[in-house]
Amino acid sequence: MGNLRGAVASWRTATALKRGSPWYQPAGLPTPSPEAADLPTFTTSAAYKLRHDVEQLRHLRDQAALGPDFGPTLAAFEAALAEAGDGVAIDRLDLERHALLRAAYNRLVHWRETPALAAGALAPHLPVAEIEARYAASGPGITTIDGLLRPEALAALRRFCLDSTVWFDFRHDRGYLGADLNERFDADLLLQVADELVARFPGIFRGRRLRHLWAYKYDSAMDGIGIHADEAAVNVNFWPTPDHANRDPAHGGLVVWDVEAPRS
Repeated sequence: MGNLRGAVASWRTATALKRGSPWYQPAGLPTPSPEAADLPTFTTSAAYKLRHDVEQLRHLRDQAALGPDFGPTLAAFEAALAEAGDGVAIDRLDLERHALLRAAYNRLVHWRETPALAAGALAPHLPVAEIEARYAASGPGITTIDGLLRPEALAALRRFCLDSTVWFDFRHDRGYLGADLNERFDADLLLQVADELVARFPGIFRGRRLRHLWAYKYDSAMDGIGIHADEAAVNVNFWPTPDHANRDPAHGGLVVWDVEAPRS
C-alpha cells in the first residue's frame, strides 16, 4: 500500500508482544505475550550469538544504558557463554540453570532512539549525474559512493547498530547475526536515508519504494555470508564500519560481483 510508517507502527507493536523485556517498555506499546516464551528464538542459541550478546551488553553497561540492576542478568549471559564453547552448533539453552536469561535473551533490552535529521541524511554535494552515469554504464547496474551520508548521520546509524539489541537472527552457521525492519531495525533515520536516496537519484531508483531493510553483524573470525544475489530491483549495500576498525586491510568488507543476477 506504500504506507511504510504505518507498517512500522504495526511491526513495533508485534515486536513488543514477542520480544519486549522489563528493561524496554515504552509508553503505548504492549507488554510481552507469555505465549511467545517457548519459541526457538528464545530457547536456543550458539556460541557466536552469546559472545556477541555479552559484548553488546557489557558495552551498554559501560555506557550507563543499563543500570546496576542488570548485573545478575549479564552474569547469567556470561555463564551461558562459558558453557557454550567455540563451535557453531545451535543448541538448547539451559534455562533452568540460567533462569535470568528468560527475561532478556534475544529480546529488546535497549533500543536507541535515532531520529531523522532536520538537515537531511545524505551528504549535500554528491555528484548525482556522475553517479547515475556510472550506474547506467556498468552493465549490471553497479556504482560505489564514498561519503554518501553526512558525518552526523553516519555516526548516528553506527551508534544505533552498536546500542540496539535487535540482532535476533542467529541461525547461520557461518557466524553472523541479522536484524530486520519488521523487528525493530527501523530507526527513523534509516527510513529517511531510503526516502532521500529515491529523491536524490531518480535515474537509479525511478520512484521505487523501499520494500525491505536488514543488517548483519559478523564474527571476524568466521566466514560471513557467501556469494548470493538479493531479490531487488535496486539493491543498496551500506557498510558503516570505520576503516580503522579493520586490522587486516587486505581482507574484510564487502565483495561485489559485477555479474547480473538471472531473472530466475
